[in-house]
Amino acid sequence: GEISRNEDGQLLAYIWKDGESVNLQLVQEGLAKIAPVEHPNTKYIETFYEGQSLAQSQKLYIWQ
Repeated sequence: GEISRNEDGQLLAYIWKDGESVNLQLVQEGLAKIAPVEHPNTKYIETFYEGQSLAQSQKLYIWQ
């Protein structure tokens, strides 16, 4: 995966398994939410927000 740290020193990572984004899967299933990020850590942010919106509209797990 791709790993970096934000300005607060928090570890940021894009995790892939079998060519699929684990980050996106967690967000789409309502098991995670997007933390505030800034450039250059915004590579997939629009895709993640779309997945989060889907989970919110379906009231999955953390969005119940």
